Amino acid sequence: MAALTHSRLFEHYATRGSRIAVAVSGGGDSMALLDLYRQACRQNRNLPLPLVITIDHGLRVGFDTEAALVEAYCAKHNLPWQLVLWQGEKPKSGIMAAARLARYRLLAAAARNSGATTVLTGHTLDDQHETMIIRALRGKAQPMESEVLFERHVMISRPLLLTSGAELRAHLEKAQIPFADDPTNSDMRYERARVRKETRVRNETRVRNETKVSTGKDIDVPVVADPAVHHHLVERAANFILNYVKRNDDSVIVARPEIRDQNAEILGLRYLAATLGHYEYPAPVKIGEHLSVLLDDGDNRVAFSAQRCRYMRVDGGILITREARHPMRQLFSGEISPFETFCAQPVLALANALAKTLHAPRFILP
Repeated sequence: MAALTHSRLFEHYATRGSRIAVAVSGGGDSMALLDLYRQACRQNRNLPLPLVITIDHGLRVGFDTEAALVEAYCAKHNLPWQLVLWQGEKPKSGIMAAARLARYRLLAAAARNSGATTVLTGHTLDDQHETMIIRALRGKAQPMESEVLFERHVMISRPLLLTSGAELRAHLEKAQIPFADDPTNSDMRYERARVRKETRVRNETRVRNETKVSTGKDIDVPVVADPAVHHHLVERAANFILNYVKRNDDSVIVARPEIRDQNAEILGLRYLAATLGHYEYPAPVKIGEHLSVLLDDGDNRVAFSAQRCRYMRVDGGILITREARHPMRQLFSGEISPFETFCAQPVLALANALAKTLHAPRFILP
């Protein structure tokens, strides 16, 4: 793995115009990320030296040893380092999801306080495979994006998504850089650890089409779409929202286009449904397809309920209202779910189309 090859992964950060933070836990992936970025800085003087941030969740005995590895590396190479603690009471259930969100919030706060608007994380191709499998099990298969806007303020960037953990370990061994193994990675109480144990990564450039895990389910894990094709589809979906969706006080009208673009319609309607229902992810494809069919000519008052809303065919389109059994939730709150926490850069145009249509604040890259 040549340093020059990996330095190209970081070239675009030279134009960000602000400091770069690197999240480093002491594990192999993040230690390799830090070393590769440091080497890239030596080759490209326009890259800002990293601020290194370590998050201590306070959940494991022995984390001090891992943090000490990061501290020692930073001291050796004269890099600024911060150790940030997750303080306060921890939830008794859903601890991994809560810890993940807390980690991003602490990273974002530390970065902003130091003048950084981008945080690099050490997610790898292995993590991408595991995430796709876990999401497929839940019927929401989609890849991790290489960059996401976190809570409207900080970019979370994953430059190693096409690099395997084995490559990174080889780099660390060659450079004689010590690292720690997180014991939760092999703790079978956690879903990701079980997936990691029961699957093997066989292709380092794309997600496998079919994977079987111990749940007994056959999972079709889609290949990551060509970015240019996906971007064009998102742009068309954004135009669909801007041209054919209108907010009317406590309801929404979707007009029937004269010229139909079904794929764009389905994607736009999936995100519209998630936004109105305050869901974290876009609605399932089947719901988008059902809504697209509802846009067809047919008998008025045909209706169905999904995503906490009621969808009814009316003259020229669809009328969307809040379901009666969810009276305590406002249809509009100024928040554009599923983008408020993590807004992937490729869907930014769609997020802003929905924000404009539903009278919410725009999403602006830092």
